[in-house]
Amino acid sequence: MTPQFALEQTVFKRKFPNEEAWKTLFDIENFRGEKGEDGKNPEFKFSGTHIQRRLQGEKSWNNLLPIDELRGKAFTYEDFTPEQLEALR
Repeated sequence: MTPQFALEQTVFKRKFPNEEAWKTLFDIENFRGEKGEDGKNPEFKFSGTHIQRRLQGEKSWNNLLPIDELRGKAFTYEDFTPEQLEALR
C-alpha cells in the first residue's frame, strides 16, 4: 500500500489507506536553526537508514528521520478486508 503524506502547519504526517489516524513523523520547526549571517543552504540526502541534513560546506551529516518511519509496518493477509483481497487479485 502507498502511504499518504500531509503537512499540517509545520507538522509532517503519514498514514496508510487502511489506517484511521495520522502518524506524526516530525515537526519542521525542530530542524530550523538560528538565523545566521552566513547564508548557507541546507542539503538533504538519504543514507542507508535515515534522511540526513547538513548546511553547505559542513562535513558531517545529521540524522533527521529513520527511513523505517516512512515505510510503516509490513502487512499480512489479516490486515485486509475480503473486498481488498479480492481487488488485489
